[in-house]
Amino acid sequence: GIEDGHSMSLSSELGALQWIALRTRPDLAWSVSRVPRAPKDEEETATAWVRVRHILQDLYKTWSYKLVFRPNNEEERLQMKIHADASLAPTGGKSHEGSCVFHGQNLISWRSSRQHLTSLSTCESELVALSSGVTYGIPLLLTMRELQAAAVSLEASTDNTAALQHVKLGAESPYRTRHISMRGVHLHDHVEHGLLSCSYVPTTINAADAMTKGLSTLILRRLLPLLCLHVG
Repeated sequence: GIEDGHSMSLSSELGALQWIALRTRPDLAWSVSRVPRAPKDEEETATAWVRVRHILQDLYKTWSYKLVFRPNNEEERLQMKIHADASLAPTGGKSHEGSCVFHGQNLISWRSSRQHLTSLSTCESELVALSSGVTYGIPLLLTMRELQAAAVSLEASTDNTAALQHVKLGAESPYRTRHISMRGVHLHDHVEHGLLSCSYVPTTINAADAMTKGLSTLILRRLLPLLCLHVG
């Protein structure tokens, strides 16, 4: 069986990494989200330790990365944006989604997690990610509106045009795609009521791309400025 001390040590290490990934290092969010929270046996525990050690090595090599916040101008102060993305079953099974919430030019919150349901297409996984991102971002929007006593706008973006088409059509989406259209109807209603707008963002500048799968060092470094991470 699994030794309690060994399991508690893993839990402690993972807890520390989760705190770092959710507070100051969005580039580590995907890697940390893939570590098993409650290993079922010794083999899964060994796998978890391997992943934790790899993350610790990456953290040591990138210790100089800093999450930077810059002053927003008057226009940026009234703008919030959400970048949403999904990777269709990157490791088999369920798809992985991520979202980044910006206030003006600053990244203020982010998440990376496996989707609860199995998506049957890229469009479906992206639409689920966009819907989840909006659900995650709206409480932050309402909080920001209350703090600033102003009408802060919200723009939700994805790099999947098919998902945006579902949002545009709403209840008018084709009957054969009704199993995923409800997500589009949900977002369409928000747009119709003026709560948010939806737009396309190219994959190359979609910050949430870093939350959905393992990326090469070159691509990840290109995304660092989008994640408000700076070296030094």
